[in-house]
Amino acid sequence: MFTVIAINYNSIIDVHWDEHDEPNSLCCLVALGDFKGGELIFPQLQIIVSLRLGQVVVFLSRLLLHGNLKVTRGI
Repeated sequence: MFTVIAINYNSIIDVHWDEHDEPNSLCCLVALGDFKGGELIFPQLQIIVSLRLGQVVVFLSRLLLHGNLKVTRGI
């Protein structure tokens, strides 16, 4: 069992699958800081999630194609 913490600061993450994750593991994304933009996108589902400070999004990152849009204002 591995625990990974990744901090993305003012970066755009291209859409991807986390193909090396364990099959039934969950990705827990937490929005931190004062920012605008950076929406979480799920192209397969045609869903865009506008994140707010402290919001937590949990999903199967191995199965769902995901990425984020540009942060237009950060701390």
